[in-house]
Amino acid sequence: MKIKKLLETSDYKPLIDLWNHEFGFIYPISEELFYRNVVKSDDVLDEGSYTVVDDNDQVIGFIVTKVWNRAFPIPAYEDRAWISLIYVIPKERKKGIGTLLLNKAESEIKRLGKRTIQIGRDCENFFPGVPFDMKGSYKWFINRGYDAIGETNDLIRSVTNNLTLIPTKDIDYEVRFATRSDRDKIIKFMEKNFPGRWQYEVTDYFDAGGTGREYLIAIDNDNVIGFTRVNDQSTLDELINYNLTWRNRFSALGGIGPLGVDADYRKQNLGFHMVATAVNSLIERKVSDIIIDWTSLVDFYRKFGFEVWKSYKYFEKKEEK
Repeated sequence: MKIKKLLETSDYKPLIDLWNHEFGFIYPISEELFYRNVVKSDDVLDEGSYTVVDDNDQVIGFIVTKVWNRAFPIPAYEDRAWISLIYVIPKERKKGIGTLLLNKAESEIKRLGKRTIQIGRDCENFFPGVPFDMKGSYKWFINRGYDAIGETNDLIRSVTNNLTLIPTKDIDYEVRFATRSDRDKIIKFMEKNFPGRWQYEVTDYFDAGGTGREYLIAIDNDNVIGFTRVNDQSTLDELINYNLTWRNRFSALGGIGPLGVDADYRKQNLGFHMVATAVNSLIERKVSDIIIDWTSLVDFYRKFGFEVWKSYKYFEKKEEK
């Protein structure tokens, strides 16, 4: 058995095939997705991400570790690291391989002075936590010092069998899809209301060539006062976000979220109106299904025909200062 740095791998297909052999029917990782989330990611920790190969040089496990490594400062992430993905093939489990990988990753995380490790939730993540589908690994993480600290959900609505448009609410503001000329206004809105990750993501979206078509915005006096992200099968690979992660499972997946309204404009039905508009737009674009990812607002989204599709448990490990 040998351990190699993951980013020194010349061919990632064996890693992808290993994962898909066991989990591909529910969480299919395509080559483009793996390259986007791992190989091309700015955050992958070189000294904390490894593959394990057997004596025949066949991959039997790997770990992907990340830290925030982008020019855009997010203070909350300065002390944080993420285990984005960890996998050992079934026949090699219970031999200490996963523990070895985790220990090596944690050692490098500690060397860097990071005190909080989260499972999933990284930028360009595969999962916002450990999926309930893999709940057999809960005890494994708990036995290695991780605490279960909460839950979140992905929601889904089938469009193929439900083409009924949702009545929108009466509001006093313009709601439309953005253009590139709205970039600065959207960033200003994010800076005021949602500084940090959402602000970074919209900045990165436009820097990567986004035209604005994925952002539904609400306007008052030429100021953005609300937004939701809307993705469909035409969204370019480099612009997809989390609600399209598992799109290879569907014939034509759409996605909605995140959703945010300026604090000064809440309780005016603006959020409802924007989600209804987003759903109706995706119905008209002929998507087969719509996913809303990483949310606890199950009752709110049920008003639009969504139900829980996948659930995840947050795991986190903190070191005392």
